[in-house]
Amino acid sequence: MIESEQHRFLEIAAEKKFLEGDRLATAKRLLEDPDRKKPVPFLLMEQGLLDGEALDAVLAEMLQRVEAIVSEGDKFARLKSMTRAILHYDQAVQASPSDERARWKKVNALLEKRRFDEAALQLTQLLDLSPEKAEILKKRGMVHARAGRLAEAVADLEASIALSPGDGQTHFELGLCHQSRREVAKAIASYERSIECDPEFVQAYNNLAIARIRAREPEKALEAWEKALQIDKGRRTILYNVQTLLKRLGRPPT
Repeated sequence: MIESEQHRFLEIAAEKKFLEGDRLATAKRLLEDPDRKKPVPFLLMEQGLLDGEALDAVLAEMLQRVEAIVSEGDKFARLKSMTRAILHYDQAVQASPSDERARWKKVNALLEKRRFDEAALQLTQLLDLSPEKAEILKKRGMVHARAGRLAEAVADLEASIALSPGDGQTHFELGLCHQSRREVAKAIASYERSIECDPEFVQAYNNLAIARIRAREPEKALEAWEKALQIDKGRRTILYNVQTLLKRLGRPPT
């Protein structure tokens, strides 16, 4: 529980009359103590100023208030009113800064509005709160890529891969960045690693084939596209690409 949430905890405890008079004054002194090592709610229990039932009631009230704000944000998000959704998610984040769910929802709403810098900032703050570092770095890398900051995107995606090397999507996103930077060999390597992680990843086969075409390796491109069609025969764009390439190679269509 971070500092602002402990302030909120005391406010609600006072509202619900769990802390009054001298006990409330003592709680405030504990909150302001620069040498305090533990969160105030637990110190209050240790000192007999708050019992377990009261603690649970205050924490439940904090959670319910945040849930209500998030639910309002979700309602506006469903209506595609993203600006109003963002306002509610921001209120939820301010009420409970360590609430990862509210912050993730805010990130996704910001991306809907193409507010990439703000989304990246929220993800940077999430890095300090969440143990899911690899997922956050992947998402921030994707945000940087959408904003055209390819160097930052590559750095984040590589950092994510270092933490979670078996995530095929992250390798794929890194391949997209390399492809945008015209680093064809690196793109090919990333798409191949993506496929190693997820052999059913059709889009990775497709992008690998495109990279192989750019590397002037049509036979390997054809092999990648054919593997993609073995997984999903309904990909019309890939089927068209195969037929076009076969024509260029002077072979009959399949």
